[in-house]
Order: sequence, then structure tokens, then C-alpha cells
Amino acid sequence: MQFPKDMSLYPKCYEKMIWMFSGWKTHKCYAEYGIDGSLCSFRRYLSVVENHCPPLPSESVSYKLVETDTIAKVMLHMGVLADPNINFGQRSNSGGPLGELLQWTDLIACLFLHVDLFPVGSPCPNNRQGVDLIITDIVGLRSFNSRKDFIVQHKCRIRLLDSFGTHVEFNYKSYFNAHQSDLGMQGKSRNPWGGNELKLLQYWTFFPHTPDNDFLGFAIHKSNTKPMFERNSRGRPVSLIYGKEKYMWSGSEAVIDILKNLTEVHATVADAKDSSGMFSNVTNHGFLNGSAIAALMKSSNIFFGLGFPLEGPAPLEAIAYGAVFINPKFNPPKSRRNMMFLHEKPTLREFTSQLPYLERFGKPHVYTVDFSNTSALKNAIMQAIKEKPDPFVPEEYTPEGITFVSMMVFFSIAGCSPLQLVNSTEPYAPFKCSLQSNPLMFSCASRPPTGRGVVRICPCRDYLLEQVAFCRNCVS
Repeated sequence: MQFPKDMSLYPKCYEKMIWMFSGWKTHKCYAEYGIDGSLCSFRRYLSVVENHCPPLPSESVSYKLVETDTIAKVMLHMGVLADPNINFGQRSNSGGPLGELLQWTDLIACLFLHVDLFPVGSPCPNNRQGVDLIITDIVGLRSFNSRKDFIVQHKCRIRLLDSFGTHVEFNYKSYFNAHQSDLGMQGKSRNPWGGNELKLLQYWTFFPHTPDNDFLGFAIHKSNTKPMFERNSRGRPVSLIYGKEKYMWSGSEAVIDILKNLTEVHATVADAKDSSGMFSNVTNHGFLNGSAIAALMKSSNIFFGLGFPLEGPAPLEAIAYGAVFINPKFNPPKSRRNMMFLHEKPTLREFTSQLPYLERFGKPHVYTVDFSNTSALKNAIMQAIKEKPDPFVPEEYTPEGITFVSMMVFFSIAGCSPLQLVNSTEPYAPFKCSLQSNPLMFSCASRPPTGRGVVRICPCRDYLLEQVAFCRNCVS
């Protein structure tokens, strides 16, 4: 096969020809362009399609760029790590929040491990332009503000990781501004995380708490590490307090005293420098990595919540290692109307406990109790000590579960045709029904204002056993 003497315009031609001998079988797109393993087919492809080689003498070949329906171009932008003002990554090494990073890493792992399900590109040129899906978080979305044209062009492709979810009242700036006084603490109704004006199913949540938003979740990865010490080998039952920073213990002195009287108390508080006050008679291990935390959970009888953080992953990890979670009940429920931590969150959700999701599973894995009732708290601790539950992980939080959720979410709403809740009414309904006048304001999570005589009717659904994210007809 002849090549021109001057190959300066094609510096990579020989390199590409050599690679083709074995590389052309690495992807089916090469065969779709007519490559059959012969030198001539390599040369034709590299000259006409990729322009790395000069064309064959006296041969005119035309190719049409191949359209492949298996390519999905996904852009990931972890805004919480990209913003230097948040210091999210640095804080995670000293007791800071880890839930968002856990969700991100599990999502990336699903995309990476299941390349046959989530192909992220083809080595061959094609007619596909731009991206199919942009996965980011609210911080990441705000970083696009300097490129309004980009947001307008790709708005339907954006998916936001949004731990607590977004209610419709906070999604649209005009509605929030018109009803601001009714949507939060008096004089403190702000909406810094809302107003993104996406469709509600473009928000991916940490727990499946509303049908308005989509659920992504995370995976509970069981560690093979050995227990720090054998459970029930210490003479007294062992409790591990859920609260890795000192401020999370504030106001819990009386509750912790009760726990000390009934158990040997352990903690993992990163910023507690002494053992006085609440930390007296507490074995504080300080900041621990994931393996060490798993070892301590495997040794503990009780994982004891103090009411904060809300909806973290640690209680699920604890029951996955056979501990019982004591879940503080909130009476009245906490929301943006009465809790500073929630007062700027774009949701009216009412938290009935530290982790409402786990209330449904109950004993022997979870005891939800009002800490203001001292006798009920003591009784719950004593009963939990007697429990010997098998390790338990809800199906939707297993590695297989998040893989399935990711596939459903990815394939059902990839591109610009996301699923959406649709207004409907039965012509023979027993009551007079009317449709939501503005389809963008349709919601199954929000409640109509009191005193209006309006009851919102939303679809009923069932669930598969041991989880709440998958309906029976979702899996076949």
C-alpha cells in the first residue's frame, strides 16, 4: 500500500493504522463503517471518516456519519465540590456532611460499572451533538448562571441531586413571591435554594418522600471489616450516639444521662477535645473513617439519634450491621416554619422524626420515641437492648436497588421528554372534582390552604415488599 512521501499533514496516520489491526474490534461502530480487518478498509476509514490518513489513490469513497442509538452523552457537575466557598470536600474529612458525596459516588459508580447499560460515548464520529443529560446539584446549577443561553438550551436535560426535595410552591419564583408570607417563619421566608423552575421530576432526592420529585437514593455498602469488639462482650450493652460534631449534642444532656445509666456510651465526635460535661463517661473515638465506623456499628447494640442531622445515611448503615436505631420523634413535627435548619429549604415537608423513612419499618430495627416522655424513652432503650435483629437493608438501598433505580430514572427521562404528573378526573367521581388550573402547579405533596374547603386527590399506588420506591408494576 502506497503512502505519499510527504506525510506532514497526517502525523498520526501510521500510529492509527497500527492501532487498527487490533483496535477495530473494540467497538461495533468500526464494522458499521465497513471495516473488515483489511488494510484497505483501515485506510479508507482513517482517510474519509477521521481524516488521519491521505485518501487512497484514484478511489473515491463517501461515508455517511453513522447514527447510533446506544450513545448517551452525560455531563456530571458536582457543584458542592466545585464551589471553593463551601469547602464541602475538606469538611468531609473532619466530621462534615457526607450524604451528598455518598449519593454522587454511588451514581458515578452505576454509570461506570454498567457501561453496557449506560454507554457514555463511541470512538467513531457520529451525528449526535451536545449532551443528553446534565446531572448536577443546586450549587452546580447556579454556577451556570453566567451562561443563560446554555441553561435555556438544555433546561429539559438538567437533573438536580436535591437531598430534601423541592415543593411546587418554591419551584416557581412568581408563586413564591406572591405567597411569601404564608410559606415559612414569620419574617424569615426566603427561598435561596428554590426558584429553579424545572419540572418537579427533574429533582432527584435522597429518600423517597414525595411522588412529586424523583427518587435516586444511595447504596448501603456492607463492609467486611471485623467488629471493633464482639457485641455483648463488654458486660453492659453498648450504644453509639449519632452525632459526629459537638453542636449536634447541644440540649441533649438529660437524654444522654438516661442513656449512660442503661448502656456503655460510645461516640465519634470529631471536635470534642475533652471528656467533661456531656462527654464524661463517654468513649469518644473522634473522627473515624468508613471502615472504623462499620466496625464500631457491628459492636453496638443501639445507634442512638439526638434529633440531628435530619435524614442522614448512618441509621440505615447501623441497622444493616444489626444495631437498633433509636429514632427521636418530633412533636410537633419540624419544618421550615419552626426549625432554623429547614427555614430556607424549598419544601414544606413536616419531619415527624429524625428519619421519617425508617418509621414504617419499626421493631425490631427501629424504635421511634418521643424523648420528652422520659418513661417511654427508658422503656424503648431497655426493649431495644433485648432485640437481636438480623441485619436489614431495604431493597431500594441495596447496590442492586440503586442500580435498578438509576436505570429507571436514566432511561425513563433521558432527553427532553421527562415523565410528568398529569391532571385527570373520573367522569363519574362521587364528588365534584376540578382540575388544577395551572398544570405546572400540580402537586401530590402540597396541601391546599386550610379553610378553603378543598381536598387534593392524588393517585394511589402500591409497593413491592421491603421498600417504598418501586411499585408492583414497575418491575416485571
